[in-house]
Order: sequence, then C-alpha cells, then structure tokens
Amino acid sequence: MTGKMKPLTLFKKRMLALLAAVSLVALSACAAQPPAGSSGSAGQASSSGSAQSGTSSAGSSQAEDTGALELSDLTGLLGMTQEELLSALGDETPESVDEGGLDFEKAGIRVWFDTDTYTKVAQVLVMTDSIDLNGLHLGDSLSDFTEVFGQPLSDKDGDAHFAYGDIFLSVVYDTTSESKEVISVYVLQEDF
Repeated sequence: MTGKMKPLTLFKKRMLALLAAVSLVALSACAAQPPAGSSGSAGQASSSGSAQSGTSSAGSSQAEDTGALELSDLTGLLGMTQEELLSALGDETPESVDEGGLDFEKAGIRVWFDTDTYTKVAQVLVMTDSIDLNGLHLGDSLSDFTEVFGQPLSDKDGDAHFAYGDIFLSVVYDTTSESKEVISVYVLQEDF
C-alpha cells in the first residue's frame, strides 16, 4: 500500500508547486497594474491633484515636476480618510508610527488621525526640508515664518502656533540657536 501512496504524494507535490508558480505569476501581474481608475503616472498626478484643492496650476505643476510636496498639498490631506490618503500619495506604502500615525518616508511626512473616530487626517508632520511651506523650509528661522504667516497665536517653549486660513501650523524651533532655527512643522486641523 505504501507503493501506491508515493505516486499520489509526488503528484500532489507537483500540483502544489504548479499552483504556487501560477499564483506568483498572477500576483506579479497584479502588482504591475496601475490602480483601478488610473492610467499610470497620469492617474497618480490626478489623484494627488485632488489633495491640492485651491492650488494654482503653476503650483501643482511644480509639485508634479519635482515630486516635492507643498503646503497646499499638506492642507489638502487634512480630513482625508486613510484610503483617500493612500490614493493621493500614490504607490508609497507607509510604515506605522506611534499613536496610530503613518510615516510616508518618500513624501517626507507623517500623518495622524483624529482622536474621536481615528478615520480622518488631523495632523501632518513635515519631516524634510524639501517641502515648500509658502517659500519656507525646515532649517529657516522663526522670524522668516513670522514674516510669511504673521504673528503667532502662541509661542511657548519653542513651539509657535500660527493661524493659516482655517487650519493651524505648529512651528517647532531650536530655542538655543541664535536664529531660532525651525526643526519641524505640524499642519493641524485644530489648534491645541
């Protein structure tokens, strides 16, 4: 009876290997396809364009040409669901970070969701100096931010909060540097 089992076991192994190979080919083909409703990079540009509500065409073309985000892109992310956010940021897979946030390393940002429902983007942290904040970047001085965004609503312990339309900017700066160098910027749905 053991002689009869070996051909069946060998047959099962071959079928399993064939099934695995076909599955890998199918998965590779699916991964190479652009998401439904888009046509390659043009689809990605239109997805990120939806996050740029209120931007000029010159500003959005600059962001598309360089790949760097601008402040208007970041404000457009506020209020998005996770699915909308992933669509807007293209093919980058985020890493989870503390307190339920997501790190988008290529984009140079981290996002956190609202504390009531954890479904809508409430905070965006700028992680790189390549992001244009109305002509400013990480590493510029606090006085540069004051010139562009006006006087802060509050300025306490190296954290100056600015109103910007219907959102807020938390500008964290080095209190020990002479120029008060900006080290991070949060784009906030609500001031705290």
